[in-house]
Amino acid sequence: MKKIFYAAIGALSLITVACGHPDTYRVEGEIAEKPTMNLRVVSYGDEGTTQAVTAAREGKFGFESKAADARMVEIYDNDYRLLARFMATNGDDISLEVPRSNPYQVRAKGNELSARWSKFLNDNEAALTENANKVVAAYVGEHREDALSTLLLLTEYDASGEAGSAAADSLAALIAPEARLGSISAGLMAQLEHLNSAASREPVKAIPYFTTDRKTATLRPGGAKLNLLAITADGTGHKEVADELRKIARHTAPGKLKLYDLSTAQDTLVWRRSIRPDSATWTQGWVGGGISSSALGRLAVPEVPYFIVTDSAGRQIWRGASAEEARSFIVSKL
Repeated sequence: MKKIFYAAIGALSLITVACGHPDTYRVEGEIAEKPTMNLRVVSYGDEGTTQAVTAAREGKFGFESKAADARMVEIYDNDYRLLARFMATNGDDISLEVPRSNPYQVRAKGNELSARWSKFLNDNEAALTENANKVVAAYVGEHREDALSTLLLLTEYDASGEAGSAAADSLAALIAPEARLGSISAGLMAQLEHLNSAASREPVKAIPYFTTDRKTATLRPGGAKLNLLAITADGTGHKEVADELRKIARHTAPGKLKLYDLSTAQDTLVWRRSIRPDSATWTQGWVGGGISSSALGRLAVPEVPYFIVTDSAGRQIWRGASAEEARSFIVSKL
């Protein structure tokens, strides 16, 4: 699920020279705009989540890897923008036609499920762009024994917010066990269970973090009518998030509103580099270990950026993935 699917990253071995093919799958692809650039390959399956780097030269790329059981594979550019998705098992020869700016129009061949997946996205781009949740819910309801239902729920459904995660949980329960793609679905189910747990909605308590001047501090909601906890990361979209936080920060005042921006960037060096242009007037900090860390894990944050509004006692009164919607909620309460 595009909003909640997270797992530990391991090492994916991309094999450039191999003698046998029954024990590997091969991928050949071409990016329409013919760029020369690095590509990031992320793979999900029974052996966990793994990643590696390969390259496209004048748009053409290829690699070989292992998938003893069915794996979902994603290809990103160097800025973590999604280029393509497909399924793979050992013995597959995957062929990809990739328009760099539109993953909905990727054409995939090499196995029946990948071909149907790409065709569904090709044919339903407009509807998915307008209301992906409606499209996915309709497909799952009519195709409970189809593994494509699992893939669409996993990658296209927006499960942010309480209503979204509850609806996703209901849809996941409809899918037949034989269509759940093993550990890929198991991770989805575990995340949904965590998102919908009562513990994830308990009051926000102490959250330790590192400050911009390399000290340690602790976030404890209180002393203000409203507190906004923005959980962010470096990379694509950071400027847009910072711009929204700047608008929200205009409403900060003693006893009225406090704004905390906690980054889950890879490390403090990456974090400091990413926030240098922000000119922030709000509290910025860094939390090690990402959204699954001991500091943030109990909040069941499904993605970054993500926003939680609390009252003066730390009780969660709004959650969501949109900074603009968070700002609207805050303004309505002040």
